[in-house]
Amino acid sequence: MIPNGKLNAEDGLSMTDPTSGFRGDQWSRYPTSIQNNSVDLDLSLRRTEDLGLDGLASYDPSAYPEIYTEAFHFRRFLEALDPNNPDPRYRAERARALRDPSGDDYQSFDNEAFFSDPELFPPELYPNGVPLQERFAHYFPGLELNAYETQNQLATNASVRRGNSRIPDTEDLNFNASIDTDNSYFEYEIPLSKAVLDSLARPDREDDYIVGAITNSKGETWYQVRIPVRNYTRRVGNIQDFSLIESIRVWTTGTACPSRCASPRSTGG
Repeated sequence: MIPNGKLNAEDGLSMTDPTSGFRGDQWSRYPTSIQNNSVDLDLSLRRTEDLGLDGLASYDPSAYPEIYTEAFHFRRFLEALDPNNPDPRYRAERARALRDPSGDDYQSFDNEAFFSDPELFPPELYPNGVPLQERFAHYFPGLELNAYETQNQLATNASVRRGNSRIPDTEDLNFNASIDTDNSYFEYEIPLSKAVLDSLARPDREDDYIVGAITNSKGETWYQVRIPVRNYTRRVGNIQDFSLIESIRVWTTGTACPSRCASPRSTGG
């Protein structure tokens, strides 16, 4: 979400040169053209509205008026980065910021042209290659050039040209055409330890939380965890029941290694 109080979206972003100045704010460019729920692109100009929620371009800044580019919009941030800092992690982050100031470029998880670039991912920091978790950090959150057609037609520095979307991206996840400011939800804290989960289980059911486990050939174990939704840790906002649950957000803290979540599902009884 962009904190500007606007409903930010790709659909309707103008692909023509501005005639009346920049229409936007310090965070993003506003859609000002016709919205048709399809990803528009102009191959003759190498332009598209598939630029991410900020409406600014980084994949090919030369194809756009300077005022439509991330490098121009966030130039003060880029100028503040120290080019002489010797720390390899800082230098890698600076190199990524110079190429993608908004950090919103889409990259397929198997795009080795990107993930094997030593300037972006130095071998001393990634001796075993870029891990899967970091690869997907550019796959799902990356919205600039994430459509199938724009990846195929406009992507550069890509060994794999495969998008993951067929429609313009938007902050309007429930498609009600308005800005939803109500922040109401149930929150659950679940320890990622089988022993602790078993201790929280109901006395008459030994595995009330962990109901299944599969270990693959690499020794990695996937656990199926069942969370009693009525036993929430805390309630935030004015939510009263489970009649209108629109989304689920999952995050982990305090783990020694990255955790992966396969497929959240909800069931009723």
